[in-house]
Amino acid sequence: MSFREGKEIPLKTVYVEKEAQIVGMADIHSGDKFFRQDLFESYVDWIKADSNRFAMILGDAYNFYSHWFVPSGMWDQIWTPNEQIRYMERTLYPIRKQILGMVKGNHEIKGLTARTSIDPLGNLCEDWGVEDLGPGGYFCLNVSSETGNYIYKIVPTHTLGGSRRKAYKAIQMVEQVGFDDADIVMLGHQHTMIQLPFTRTRCYWNDTSKRFEYRFHRIDAIRCGTMLEYPDYAVYKGLPAMQLGFPIISLDGSSSSRGVRVDIGENNLRD
Repeated sequence: MSFREGKEIPLKTVYVEKEAQIVGMADIHSGDKFFRQDLFESYVDWIKADSNRFAMILGDAYNFYSHWFVPSGMWDQIWTPNEQIRYMERTLYPIRKQILGMVKGNHEIKGLTARTSIDPLGNLCEDWGVEDLGPGGYFCLNVSSETGNYIYKIVPTHTLGGSRRKAYKAIQMVEQVGFDDADIVMLGHQHTMIQLPFTRTRCYWNDTSKRFEYRFHRIDAIRCGTMLEYPDYAVYKGLPAMQLGFPIISLDGSSSSRGVRVDIGENNLRD
C-alpha cells in the first residue's frame, strides 16, 4: 500500500506470462470527422486477442466541445454526443476487464461534465469496476508472473489546456509538477508519440547496511498519440502534424528488476 499526500494510491495486480503490454489510449476524439475509427478498433482488437495486454484511457475519448465553448468550425462533429457515448461503451465493452484506469481530458471535463455534471467515463468506471483517475493521478501496477513481479508507479494524466505551449512538455511536467518519484508518466493531450527517458537520484533505506543509500532512478515520460487525423484547424493554426497511433508499453514481470520498453515504431499498429 502506497500513499501520496495522505491519499492511498490505487494498486492493481495483473498476472501475465512474462510481461504486461499497455496501450496508452490518448485523444481518441470519437465523433470528430477526422477520427480514425478503423485504426482505433484495430488497437481494441489487438488488446482483446491476448490476456497479457491492457489499456489505459488517457482523456479526450469523446469530442464533446460545442459551439458555445469552441467555434463549431474547429470541431466538426459527425456524431452527436449521445452517439459518441454509445460508441465508446459498445467498442470498449469487450476489453472492459483489461482496462486499468480512465483519465478525463479537457473535452470531457470542459466540454460536458463541468457544464452538465454528466460524466460518461466516470459512469463506465463505476459500471465496469475500472479505476477512475479524474484528470490524472498516481496508479500502481503490480505485474506478476510465475518467475517474478515488479510494482510500477505510473502517473497517467491529461493536461486541460495549452498542449503546444512549452510549459506542457513532458520533461517539464515531471520536473515542475512533482512526478519525479514515478516510474512512468503517461501524457495525453499532446497528440504526438514520443518517449523521453531521464534519470533522477533517489534515496533508499538499505535494511542490510542499516543506512540510507542514493541510487539512480529512471523515469519514462511518454506522450501517447491520438486517433485524430490532421484536421483543418491544425493546418490553419500552423500546428505540427499529429501522430496517429498509440504507444505500446511493455512492463517486465518475469524478473525482480524493473524493465520498461516503449514501442512507437515498426511493430506498432499505427499506419
